[in-house]
Amino acid sequence: MAVTSIILSALTVPTLFLMITVFIFPGIAFFVGLAAFIKAQRNPAISFGVKLLTVAAIGVSIATFMGCIYVINTGYRA
Repeated sequence: MAVTSIILSALTVPTLFLMITVFIFPGIAFFVGLAAFIKAQRNPAISFGVKLLTVAAIGVSIATFMGCIYVINTGYRA
């Protein structure tokens, strides 16, 4: 699920020109990453690396959203 979250975040950048994807994909990626994190926390057998990947997926989705909003705001200041 964490990889799905990172892929959704990565799909936001090439589809930036559509603008609506900036508000949809990172939000979905955040909640998928959050679900993966909760699932990883409940299972003590999951390694620390996988748990770190789930936290990174949440961070990547937030950073993607903020970066895309920044690009949109600076691009439309004509």
